[in-house]
Amino acid sequence: MSAPDLAGLRAGGSERRWRRGLALALAGLALLVLARIGWELRPLAWLDAAPPQPAAAAAGLPAEPQARGAYLARVGHCAGCHTAPGGPPLAGGKPVATPFGSLPAANLTPDPATGLGGWTAEDLGRALRHGRRPDGGLIHPVCPTDAFALLDPADVRALHAHLQAQAPVVQPRAGGSLPTLLRQPLALAVWRALYRRPPEAPAAPPPPRPGDPPWTEALAAEWARGAYLVRGPAHCQACHVERNALGGPTDRRGGGPMPARDWFAPSLHDNAEAGVGDWPLDEIVALLRDGHAPRGLAQGPMAQVVLGSTQHLSAPDLRAMALYLQRLAPPAAAAVAGPPADPPGRLAAAADPAATGQAAPRPSEEALAALATGPRLYAQHCAACHGAQGEGVLGAEGVPAVPPLAGSRMIGQASPANLLRVVLEGGFGPATAGHPQPFGMPPFDPVLSDAELLALIAHLRTRWGPPGLPPPSAFALRQLRERRAD
Repeated sequence: MSAPDLAGLRAGGSERRWRRGLALALAGLALLVLARIGWELRPLAWLDAAPPQPAAAAAGLPAEPQARGAYLARVGHCAGCHTAPGGPPLAGGKPVATPFGSLPAANLTPDPATGLGGWTAEDLGRALRHGRRPDGGLIHPVCPTDAFALLDPADVRALHAHLQAQAPVVQPRAGGSLPTLLRQPLALAVWRALYRRPPEAPAAPPPPRPGDPPWTEALAAEWARGAYLVRGPAHCQACHVERNALGGPTDRRGGGPMPARDWFAPSLHDNAEAGVGDWPLDEIVALLRDGHAPRGLAQGPMAQVVLGSTQHLSAPDLRAMALYLQRLAPPAAAAVAGPPADPPGRLAAAADPAATGQAAPRPSEEALAALATGPRLYAQHCAACHGAQGEGVLGAEGVPAVPPLAGSRMIGQASPANLLRVVLEGGFGPATAGHPQPFGMPPFDPVLSDAELLALIAHLRTRWGPPGLPPPSAFALRQLRERRAD
């Protein structure tokens, strides 16, 4: 055999071995993928056979099913998604934002062709608690069925009575910008397998925190009612959760961008964000009821929740929700004897380069721009209302008429998204029975250029936020402008 023939045989054998090795590697990878899918599918048995989650006892609520259902619809703020602007109540059609496009909300009226006409209470329970329509089709996860899985069957029956009592409206569910691929049953099933988990109903209150009163039977029952409302019908975690690129929850204790990506839902477990662990109960109740409290103001999506939902809830339920929310975050830190704390906006000594003898890092271009123009813009456009030192204006009973900027949690959040949107579009609290004339801030979009808006926000965060906050992004501002123009 000639040398070229021998070389050809060797090359052919090498190529076959390479192909065999590649085939084995691909087969092994496929097995790993199948094993992973099998592992993820383990908890799915509960999806169609979830045990009932009994609601904690409610105080002073209507016993008649239709009236009770109307109240529960308020708790869940159903109209917030299922009522189009200027449209009939609960008739759907309103685009609901997702990270991948919008999806029109379903028609909840009893129209037989386009709504819930012919649905039984069991059909509604399967849809809310298991995420399946009467025909077995999957409901898109834009509907927070993982929270509604906690609903008590009696509450489902009450909601059914309320929805069936609505005037039927013909409203086909069409339109939206969500790609067709993401509406397919296979895509919904894969997402459901990856991210839907059995509801974990808290069986008992957490251990008392330092400084909290001991649990009594009445206090524990009140906490349990609050846990049911917050985690179930009110589905607060649908917004206040950190999500990944596929929209799946990754950290249920964290906060994250809301689906439209223009608002940030801060964490309910962190007192520096939306946590209220260091608030007294009456202030938490005031925020939920009035949208206005000494330490906070509801704006953006939360203002809509207060307007359409929480201001209408009973006093016992508001207090129960406040108790549960208070115990999600740590209590107020005990006062420490020593020199007074640094005033708002001033670096602590350990972080002040002048105090440590270290060379200060070179400021970024954005920081330099804020240092140059931010104070001038603040004095020109903001100081007349918010005060030269960001102190705001106190109104009746110590509740700010104009919110202070010193100590503002919106300014101090790691994400500047909410502050950017409020400065750009204006800030407006909800008009409630307890606070009928809320503070309103005009939009500065028509007044300031992009560079000026970014410089002003960077100045606010440098002056009154903790050290090290990132500057606002010119790219985020441009995206927000483009979305508002659509």
